[in-house]
Amino acid sequence: EVKHSRSGFKANISGSDYDFLVFVFAPSVVENGIVKPIAKRKIFVFPQSIVESTPKGKTQTNFNPKYIHDFEKYENGYSQILEALS
Repeated sequence: EVKHSRSGFKANISGSDYDFLVFVFAPSVVENGIVKPIAKRKIFVFPQSIVESTPKGKTQTNFNPKYIHDFEKYENGYSQILEALS
């Protein structure tokens, strides 16, 4: 599953049938119909087990990586996908 956010470091997860969540955080604003970055984009690769064990709030769909201890270690974690394919 791939999710993108430009306004907050969180995403709504629509299901649990995936191996990894690729989360793209691209902080930006829209001015006059144009998306303008306000910080560097970051890409995180979270295993499904980590995502599912993270509290989701009342809706049970709101995923916030900040609830994961050491969430930074998942930044650019593409090697996890390669290892899973081996």
